[in-house]
Amino acid sequence: MFKSNLPLVSALFAGALFATGSVTRANEDHHAKSESQTGSVAANLDPVRAVMDSLDKDFAADRLGNAHALAEALNDAVKDLDKDPSLDAAKKKRVQGYVKNIAHFADEMHDAADAKNAPVALKWEKKLKTQVDLLVKQFGKAKTRTQPAAPDTASETK
Repeated sequence: MFKSNLPLVSALFAGALFATGSVTRANEDHHAKSESQTGSVAANLDPVRAVMDSLDKDFAADRLGNAHALAEALNDAVKDLDKDPSLDAAKKKRVQGYVKNIAHFADEMHDAADAKNAPVALKWEKKLKTQVDLLVKQFGKAKTRTQPAAPDTASETK
């Protein structure tokens, strides 16, 4: 049957919190942004890149089992990027469009993965990657901090 993806989602969320410096506020409100993170584009993009790296590794190894959890983690990671103070009005509007597309493409990808349709899931993952790349470009040359290791999903089944 289905293996629970809750531990993976929890691990990804914990990694995102660690990467953004929000660990101290995690128990109060897991959606809150820490004051040290405000304006830190690199910190905001680290979780996005970590999820995409995990997706790339899983799909390259023909592992589709975590696509749903990773899609949800990606949506959580991008949802507030339009609030970054470095964005002008035009970039903010583009970011909002990319976030909307990412949500749609991620949903299609994980639906195909849940149906064990690897070619279709890969097609959506490529579209998703393109949208994420366009999203990241809106923030210029933001450097990322050293990323904690993505969870190992090698034990997941296809």
